[in-house]
Amino acid sequence: MTIRFNSTLSSCLISLLLIGGSTASAQTNKSVLQDIGIEGMKAEGWMKEALTTQRNGLTGHIQVAGAPFDKEGWGDATQKKMDRWEDFEQTGYWADGALRCGYLIDDPELTQRVKEWIDFQIDHPKEDGFIGPELHNLWPHVVFFRVIMAEYSRNPSPKIIKALSNHYKNAARSQTLIKTGGPEWDFNERTMLHIEMLCWLYQQTNDAFFIEKAENTYKAFCSRKSPFTMQAFLSDEVPIVHSVSSFETLKIPVILYINTGKKEYLDAAIHGIQKVYKYHGLADGIPSGNEAHDGNMPNEVHETCCVSDAQWALGYFLQATGDVQWADLMEKICFNAAFSVVWKDFKSLQYYSSPNQVIAKNNSSFCMYVGGQDRMAYRIAHGPACCNGNMNRMIPLFCSRQWMKKGDNGIVAAMYAPSSFTTKLKGSKNEITIQEETNYPLRKRFVSG
Repeated sequence: MTIRFNSTLSSCLISLLLIGGSTASAQTNKSVLQDIGIEGMKAEGWMKEALTTQRNGLTGHIQVAGAPFDKEGWGDATQKKMDRWEDFEQTGYWADGALRCGYLIDDPELTQRVKEWIDFQIDHPKEDGFIGPELHNLWPHVVFFRVIMAEYSRNPSPKIIKALSNHYKNAARSQTLIKTGGPEWDFNERTMLHIEMLCWLYQQTNDAFFIEKAENTYKAFCSRKSPFTMQAFLSDEVPIVHSVSSFETLKIPVILYINTGKKEYLDAAIHGIQKVYKYHGLADGIPSGNEAHDGNMPNEVHETCCVSDAQWALGYFLQATGDVQWADLMEKICFNAAFSVVWKDFKSLQYYSSPNQVIAKNNSSFCMYVGGQDRMAYRIAHGPACCNGNMNRMIPLFCSRQWMKKGDNGIVAAMYAPSSFTTKLKGSKNEITIQEETNYPLRKRFVSG
């Protein structure tokens, strides 16, 4: 069965299609809307053209950006081995965007490149079950495990669940998720972001081990003095922290709320994100991020990494609350920030961008910005290469949250862009396909009388 609907609104409303009866959910998931990964989703119309351009640009030819993308990444690194945690983080970002992009435009060649990495890691754990490279910083594993989660949503395999469960239950290196040593630039706070994977495994298995470990990890993290704790989010202090880490850590209490129903988690996250936008929000939907949040003056910039991480984090706020403000904000980010930080052929990008930038040359940045004056120019690669990898996620992540579910048989069109969604409803043997036909936001359709 195919259902067509046309979205012509100039602002986002969450459309709920109730098909086949009750919307009551038997899940332990406490969210208003349930994330379904990239199950059954395809881009259509102008969005498919945009993602095809992305594939034909840097996403499909990322090796031209140089190190570390000219190495084996998370694959069988026998020839071009990587040894820095940054390399694994950056190639993991690319893999997340490339896999989603490939599925959304039905490009098996692109998805296969990433699936080979996934298969290698799942099929080659260490003796104790540990997956991936043995680094002093486990943050890159979070990045790549999100790729595995996306693949599972499309092709659920029991061996993925078994492998990730063994990683967290048996491997000594994954037992301690609070990193205390190392320099500040080592992103110590991000090791605890494995809470996202623990909660995901809890949803898949209903094994209390994972939610207990997630809560205990967060409790231990919040016992330390850090600007990324619940206490910091609840305080009235103006957040002056690394902008990407800001979004990465703000989503954690939201995820814990979804999996426990404890409202104190959600209250802390909402207060924290409201502060970020109050003091640092810019016109295109992204808070300032000259590495750290830096106010909301018209000439402020933000890092391209923050565009992707804002989309990912805000998706959890949308799931937890069902509040349309988060969907509106995600649309604003995609249609403004995401499409502006890459050139129209997707073959060059900015490291920093600004809603008010009118010149994009090698000397157009203010000297005060970290990293030199060329970071606002469109280039094939920037250093460090985090933005080169992360920009591949921006638009596919938006598309990944376009469709959600509500309970057993509620289907939600959360954000608008041309797409199709195919799924089976509970109690039905047949698939249904919903086709969304729209030019939004490229053209507003006026309907008379």
